[in-house]
This record gives sequence, structure tokens and C-alpha cells, in this order.
Amino acid sequence: MPKKKDAKPYVGKHMFARGKVSSKGWVVIPKEIRDEMGLQPGDEVQFALWPVPLEMKQDRALLSLRVSRIPEDPASVFAGMLPQRPGEPSWTDNLLKDRRDEVEKEEREIREVKRKRRRTA
Repeated sequence: MPKKKDAKPYVGKHMFARGKVSSKGWVVIPKEIRDEMGLQPGDEVQFALWPVPLEMKQDRALLSLRVSRIPEDPASVFAGMLPQRPGEPSWTDNLLKDRRDEVEKEEREIREVKRKRRRTA
């Protein structure tokens, strides 16, 4: 089924598809799942096993397999998660300021050590 351009993604919904494991252990991810996940040839994926709830019969066949796409830039996934409050400096600005302060402190300490060496020499 072709995806409409204005169709909303399946955020918060479940998609189901079936496949088979080959004799070599290969599994083809169904096209509708690949399309929804944005998977392209060469993309990396991560596999995770999820145990069944404790109230269910414990059977290895009941484990759930989760497939996740690994983004090219993992940090981009977190962009915008911590919104900036009005009048508050951004986290990036704070981190850069802290790093500049650390560099200045280290440089002062290095200059002080050099001065002490010159006095004793």
C-alpha cells in the first residue's frame, strides 16, 4: 500500500508483519516496516530481546524481538528534548561557557607553574 505524502506516521501505534527465518538465520524485514522505520540499504539496526511479563508462562519462544534503526548521528535523536525556558541561556551556551572557564583556569595554572620554575632555576 503506497504511503500518502500527507499521511501521519505510526507514532504510538503498532504495526505487524510476518516473515520467516532462512536456513542461514536471515530474516527479511517486511517492506511496510522498512518504509515506516526509514530503513535504507546499508543502514545499521540493533536487535534486542524483551522478556515476557512475569504473569505469563516463561517460555523462550515468547520472547519479543525488537529491531531499532541506529541513526547516523545518535545525538540528533535528542535534539530539542530539553526545551529552553524564556530568558534562560541554552544548555549549549552554558556548556561552552563552562569549558572556556575550565581552559582559562588550566592556562592560569600552567603559567603559575612556569613562574615557579623560573624562580627556582
